[in-house]
Amino acid sequence: MFALEQHVPLAILQNPQLQKAEWAWKLLVMQQLTASFSALNDDTERGTLSVGSRQTEQAGSSNGDGQADVSRGFAESALHSPAVGSATSLGMERAEVAVRKLWELLADTAAQSDKLGESVDLNFKTDPPLLPFASMNRETIALAENKHDASRLQAWVLQDRMLAGVLDNPYERMGGGVFFPTSHVQSQDPPYQAVKWKAHRQTRIGAAGKLIHRIRLEMEVQGRPLTCIVTAQRPQLFVHFVSDDTRLLSHLKRGEEVVSQPLRACGWELIGWTAGQGVHGEDVDR
Repeated sequence: MFALEQHVPLAILQNPQLQKAEWAWKLLVMQQLTASFSALNDDTERGTLSVGSRQTEQAGSSNGDGQADVSRGFAESALHSPAVGSATSLGMERAEVAVRKLWELLADTAAQSDKLGESVDLNFKTDPPLLPFASMNRETIALAENKHDASRLQAWVLQDRMLAGVLDNPYERMGGGVFFPTSHVQSQDPPYQAVKWKAHRQTRIGAAGKLIHRIRLEMEVQGRPLTCIVTAQRPQLFVHFVSDDTRLLSHLKRGEEVVSQPLRACGWELIGWTAGQGVHGEDVDR
């Protein structure tokens, strides 16, 4: 496994978050494979992989359903890959298969991270129209309009699970999801367009021990990048938009009257609503 380290994709090495995910998930996958290969070695004369597959499932059950599903998938893909040789060489070859599949998925995550505005067609929509990947499951994915959209949605959810499952700061979260655009030109019948978004939340302890949250949402609206930064310390809320589209900014500036009353009904006081131009993705804290 040490020899494999020299082959870690550059896209992963250049991203600290992906590096943490790669290290953590690789260890978990190897634990799954170790348990599986132990069972396989005891079952060599019969030449079957069924025991290893069951053992893999049992080993994953203690890690939580989400982690078990992901790591078990890598382990099982390795167990069922063609290989020849001794039990030791078989284990090494299939371990490499699993690790390389992990790298492939994480490298694809890096390539997709800046691709906002991607969308899929779903045969349902939600109210409110913001749907996080964390709330999706197999039943959600099955409601995609076609197999291509289902495959893309499944990849997005899996990538989101893998990154969200590796946390070293309890006051920070990253994730994503889809939103359903609301417009008079949108069809009222399925399928509904669901556009991809990503978010980063930071939490700090402020005065008198009260928590301060900052959520940064990034998405595309009509093909133009848009960043929405929400700063909240209950019950007060401040919202700021950044885009290079002046028409979109003009539209958003008129939104304060639309959202202030619903927020008030939920116990929030909107104390600021601003919009301005800036380089997309640039820190706008100042």
